[in-house]
Amino acid sequence: MTADIYIVSSITGLHRCNGIVGVVIEPEGAEARAIFGVVTDVTANQSVLLGIKFALSRINPECDAVIHTDCQYVASVYENGWLRDWIKHNWHNSKGKEVANRSEWQQISELLGSRTPRFIVGEDHSYKSWLESEVQKRAKAHKD
Repeated sequence: MTADIYIVSSITGLHRCNGIVGVVIEPEGAEARAIFGVVTDVTANQSVLLGIKFALSRINPECDAVIHTDCQYVASVYENGWLRDWIKHNWHNSKGKEVANRSEWQQISELLGSRTPRFIVGEDHSYKSWLESEVQKRAKAHKD
């Protein structure tokens, strides 16, 4: 069984700020559901991690996760085996520094257990335009 997770954030760039994260969770054989949340004082990468953590906590732990995002960094952590290395080295990177967003990575690792998610980066999926529009609309409303 598989669950597709689609994530869009209003936050871009490397600086910390407030924004909106939109997530669509589409379990195989079940109806998709969309959820939006306000995130504060986070980077773009961290906002995607929060979306992933939120979605994983709401799907069946037996489901394989397919994560659709524009965040190449988050996907590359899995593709390059960095998460496994960070766990092995007590959450320190190859330079010996503590991993950024350690708490989110630890929680995601726990939620995934032995499952390895599959990432699809930059895809023009069926929810993308709608999610982007909703996230921007909600971000604007949140600022007003």
